Amino acid sequence: MIIHEVIAKLETIPALVGKVYLGVPAQMESLSQAPYVWITSIAEAGGGSPIAGPVRQRIEYRFELTTGARNADDMETIRYAVMGAMLNFQPNAGCDPIIFRAGRMEFGDPSWFLWRDEFRTSYYEDTR
Repeated sequence: MIIHEVIAKLETIPALVGKVYLGVPAQMESLSQAPYVWITSIAEAGGGSPIAGPVRQRIEYRFELTTGARNADDMETIRYAVMGAMLNFQPNAGCDPIIFRAGRMEFGDPSWFLWRDEFRTSYYEDTR
C-alpha cells in the first residue's frame, strides 16, 4: 500500500520517529510532544487508459500531510524536512515519484502551528 511506504519514509526524519499518524487526533491537547505529521485526505481519481478498452487505467493518488508544531519556526523546519523527504520519493516500483501540489497554513487549537501540504503520485491499475 502506498500510504505505508509514505509513513515509513516520513519516519526516517529523526524528529518524526514515532510521531507520524494516519488521521487526525480527537483532541490536539492530548498530544504531549511536537512536532507531528498527520496523514489526511487520502484520495484516488481515475485517469485515462493508454490502450483501447478498460483494462489499464492511470490512477492519481493524492494525500495531505499536516505538520503540527508548538511554534512557527519548528513548524517551518519540520515542514521543509517533510517536503525534502516526499519530493521525488517513489513509494514503489509501479508509482511515479511524488510531487507537491499545494500547501496552506491551517488554523487549529491555540498554541499549535499547523501547515497542510498536498502531494500526489500516479500508478496504473491493470485488470488484464
